[in-house]
Amino acid sequence: MKMRTLAVSVLLSMLPLCGLIQAQITGVTAGTDLTGGGTSGNVTLNLDTTKVPRLATANTFTTNQTVKGNLSASGIVSGGSFQIGSNLWGYGSFANSNAYLGFAGNTVSVGTLNTATGYQALLEDTRGSGNTAYGASAMNLSSSGDYNTAVGVGSLMYNTGNGNSALGLNSGTGNTTGTNNTFVGSNSGASVDNLTNSSAIGGFATVGVSNALILGGTASSAVTVGIGTGTPYNDYALDVDTTNSNGIINGGVVVNATGGNLYLGMTSGTHKFRVDTNGVTWNLPPTVQIPGGGTY
Repeated sequence: MKMRTLAVSVLLSMLPLCGLIQAQITGVTAGTDLTGGGTSGNVTLNLDTTKVPRLATANTFTTNQTVKGNLSASGIVSGGSFQIGSNLWGYGSFANSNAYLGFAGNTVSVGTLNTATGYQALLEDTRGSGNTAYGASAMNLSSSGDYNTAVGVGSLMYNTGNGNSALGLNSGTGNTTGTNNTFVGSNSGASVDNLTNSSAIGGFATVGVSNALILGGTASSAVTVGIGTGTPYNDYALDVDTTNSNGIINGGVVVNATGGNLYLGMTSGTHKFRVDTNGVTWNLPPTVQIPGGGTY
């Protein structure tokens, strides 16, 4: 009984000390990610909603954020660009009508109506408009040029001309300032620059003059052109076959000219004979008209 009385006495003697300790708290300050606090009376602490996301309302983040794990969205995801690491993977400008995807294009271009898909496609373009590039490095080093179309790895890589089209691996790589040229086939292109209205069709086909159409390459890349057949005689340059046309197409080749010659035969660049627009055949050498006479 005496011990219990002593314990009660000790407890009662400590009560003023507890009150003293409580009286020493003079203020509450909000810490990291909190707001509120105060120096007297009841105080309230809240989450700082500019730093801590809220689940039932919209949030705005003003600095870089990192998500470690999968991110799912059931609504619209908006933004001006998308990066993988430090590399620009996707970028678009609605105002300029530009759209780049797959590490293509750049953000400094002032051109309009450009579309590029593929690693470094249209990478250097800064002022061109109306260009379409599809494939790794398509129009990669083209800094300008309008209304060009490049499809294939490395196609129209150096082009700065206008209205050119290229289809195939490295097609049109030799063209830089040409206009309205067409290249179709792997490594097809131009052997000289600044051509106009020329076309090269076929693997390694190369055109070297304006207003020309080239079919196939040269040397080991040369081809036989077949018309009306899928298996032309490969020891001739041109095979016109109408045996299976069911009478729809007549045999032979039609040449309709108002001047010059209907046909000119050459060997290693030397004229051998010609057929003029009157149907007269001239033979060289010697200078003989067949039939009749005359000179070349």
